[in-house]
Amino acid sequence: MTLPAGVQTRTVTIAVPIDVLGGSAKAYSGTVKTDRPLVWAATGEPIWPVPAKLPAPVDGLITFEAPVVDQPGLLDASGAPITNWSCQVTMSGTWTGALRSRSRRFQIVEADVSPVALDVLLDAGVNPPVAEPNPYVKSIAGVTDVVTGVQLANAMAARLDAGDSSFSDALSDAVAGEIEGHEAGIDLGTANRTTSVPPMTSTATSVAAAAAISGLSRTVTGKGRSVDVEFYAPIVYNSGAANVGVSCMIVRDNNPASTDNQIGTRFSPATNNGPDMYIRRRTGILLDGVEYTFTVRMWTPSGTAVIVPGGNYPAQLMVTAV
Repeated sequence: MTLPAGVQTRTVTIAVPIDVLGGSAKAYSGTVKTDRPLVWAATGEPIWPVPAKLPAPVDGLITFEAPVVDQPGLLDASGAPITNWSCQVTMSGTWTGALRSRSRRFQIVEADVSPVALDVLLDAGVNPPVAEPNPYVKSIAGVTDVVTGVQLANAMAARLDAGDSSFSDALSDAVAGEIEGHEAGIDLGTANRTTSVPPMTSTATSVAAAAAISGLSRTVTGKGRSVDVEFYAPIVYNSGAANVGVSCMIVRDNNPASTDNQIGTRFSPATNNGPDMYIRRRTGILLDGVEYTFTVRMWTPSGTAVIVPGGNYPAQLMVTAV
């Protein structure tokens, strides 16, 4: 395996150490890892902070490729762009049968020219990471600066109580994903804006054989971060067989065969009393500018699985930006 395409690296060398009398370490080896989880935004590939084994020394040098830490294009665990993160190398060797280990953090920057002798950089220290914060609300409903939840709730209540039609229209646009700066197609979570479906049945016996439930579909455009996907059905039961379970799965891009696209599954005992079903899962990073479609599939070992809308609480599928 290699790093994602587009990630800049530099060739790094580590020399096999010697003692004060010139004796070399035996069985000299090491590992390297990042200091935190990262994601290459262009492809959505995660880079985990797990130790990777370095190659064996050749002619007294261990040589490997290390990523540049001040390059753009990497995200931290919150989805924010980050630079100046660091790597950690741990080296081990034996002298006269005694094992010795040493760990150091280091940073390779764009200005470095390959090959970089890491032994020279080890004690130079590292700069603190620089994360670009996610934007926060600075003006809404007549409230400016950093807006707290209490301020927003009070301002919204006052505007609605006053019968401000322009404000009501703006809220409707926001729910539809039409306000500038908000991703079109991503719900804000109001129940009356989610999709309601008529009674729906399925005799499929596996998720692969199950069709997507008509009316429960959401298409969103990725923004280089995760989303929360929620499915709720107030009544789910089996009409053809008593006490036979019913399963539902949220599927991405109509591809249930891929485990990466199986967002979340829930099993219900599905007696004739018809218990409800709720699934909520957070996805991985959705690539910026790429469209993703989420649907729901239902199946049962035997009989007929049924979803019934619940009046004021319809069956729903919501996708919410994290």
